[in-house]
Amino acid sequence: MDESSLEEAIKTYSAQLQQVEVALSAGLGSAEQADLLKLKEDLQQLIELTESSLVSVKKSQLLASLEEPSTNQNATSVTQETALDDEFAAFYAELSEHSAEVKQNTEPDEEEEEDEEEEVDISGTKVCAPYRTSWGTLEYHNAMVVCPEEPEGEEARVRVLYLYPTNKSMKPCGFYLEGKCRFMDNC
Repeated sequence: MDESSLEEAIKTYSAQLQQVEVALSAGLGSAEQADLLKLKEDLQQLIELTESSLVSVKKSQLLASLEEPSTNQNATSVTQETALDDEFAAFYAELSEHSAEVKQNTEPDEEEEEDEEEEVDISGTKVCAPYRTSWGTLEYHNAMVVCPEEPEGEEARVRVLYLYPTNKSMKPCGFYLEGKCRFMDNC
């Protein structure tokens, strides 16, 4: 099938789907509604399949047009290539900046070690934090970083707030959230 016939088929199926939805809203008997619901599902699936066929046809036409050299396309392809080259250069520059940041973080100098605590504020960052249950299993849950804590050894530590607590002990202390907790260090 060609592109225009697929587009017409999609329009026809959409019109039929609208008619089925109108008939469903009319409040028919349960047997008729069951048939109409099945027809609605079938039409929705048919529309999806036809749309995917249309996309496939458009892709094949695009690939065919790319394989055929044309004088009209040469001018536009040169500008497109220039735009793609510029975009690639910007992407590469961004990527090299990011990799430089990663290298800086993995190999800090003496000066960077002193300023390391001042560099990044991770409060509010969503993380997957470990939680050990009372029966000893280790689970990971979605959490949000509240604040950094003093490191013990070389490992960095943060205080987290579990976003979807599944256990009572995962819930935050109401006094801590209000800033009135007497046990701030062990809360």
